[in-house]
Amino acid sequence: MICEIISVGSEVVTGDIIDTNAPFLSKELIHIGIDTMYRTSVKDDEDTLKEVLEIAKKRADLIITIGGLGPTYDDFTKEMVAKVNNLSLISSKEVENDIRNYFLKVGRTMTANNLKQARIIKGCEVVKNENGTAPGLILENEDKTYIMLPGPPIEFKPMVMNKIIPYLKNKTGKYIIEKVVKLCGVGESYVESALYDLMTTVKNPVIATYAKTGEVHLKLTASGKTKDEAEEILKPCYDKIKVRFDKFIYGEDDDTLSGVVVKLLKEKNKKVAFCESCTGGYISKTITDVPGASEVFDCGIVTYSNEMKSRLVGVSPMVLKSKGAVSQEVALQMAKGIKSVSGADVGISVTGIAGPGGGNEEKPVGLVYMGFVTENANIVKKFNFSGSREKIRISTVQNVMAELIDYLK
Repeated sequence: MICEIISVGSEVVTGDIIDTNAPFLSKELIHIGIDTMYRTSVKDDEDTLKEVLEIAKKRADLIITIGGLGPTYDDFTKEMVAKVNNLSLISSKEVENDIRNYFLKVGRTMTANNLKQARIIKGCEVVKNENGTAPGLILENEDKTYIMLPGPPIEFKPMVMNKIIPYLKNKTGKYIIEKVVKLCGVGESYVESALYDLMTTVKNPVIATYAKTGEVHLKLTASGKTKDEAEEILKPCYDKIKVRFDKFIYGEDDDTLSGVVVKLLKEKNKKVAFCESCTGGYISKTITDVPGASEVFDCGIVTYSNEMKSRLVGVSPMVLKSKGAVSQEVALQMAKGIKSVSGADVGISVTGIAGPGGGNEEKPVGLVYMGFVTENANIVKKFNFSGSREKIRISTVQNVMAELIDYLK
């Protein structure tokens, strides 16, 4: 079943409102075996909406509209769906009563234009709106199914979950599950090469790779008649991926690098402290974005100038002069210094050239040194990142988190 989702509203097209409804719906549809092939946004313009609906009718089996069901003059989604299908609108006494009762319940005066919402397409099924006035509508005409949903998320999401998904699930007879395996410290091309045999021979589950900054995510999508059957289909492929990429896997599904770091630090009863130069506090922010980070993180220092590197964490002025701030020697002294100042179990430093200027042939933009000091280890790692200033900073943060995970595991 091919699906097209049409988000109706000028505010969506212009970006005044971020459309969270369509992505939410797409994800829920996947779980019941419905593939959203197209997502369209269209302004509040009758001719344009009619054109979009006619295109959708040619290429999709299921057309779901979001928005344009309200009481105002520029709400005309159901009118255009009716027009495309040569159907008429009729007044529904049942819907009218629901609208009047809603206004009584919330203690507001109903204006006459609200009764526009009581007009429905002849032959459609009404989906009651428990959180507003505009009902949803389901129209099955010829070989197409149209589902018209209200736009406000507080009305849209409950209607999708409580009414629309159960209705569509009965039509598909499928259950789909997804598993995301998250890797760090490895490139997408290597991952795809190592998975080529599975990706080209295994059709269920479907395996897809997604490159993130400093990460690669593997998404497995399996379908079955039941949840248990889908899980059985997914498991053999999932097990092979776990074996092949064991040293690169840091988490799954909703896990984040920083979330896993905080979790492992708590489990190991250890604390970490950071001394940052090129990242300007980005590493400390990433850690403290995680709830409960205060249990494992007491101290972070940003030392951009050489003077502060010496004064706050004890970096030797002689080393700074002879080796430069961006060097393995300074990175190590920064890490030792922050560990000593904070009393943390792990002291980590970064010093580098994030750009866009400041680099040269010997020390180019993207050069970053990371110092990593524990009770038993003094390590410095050298990285050569590419891209914009922001990308270099993010890559640095990601690699610091990955090193921490390796150490803690």
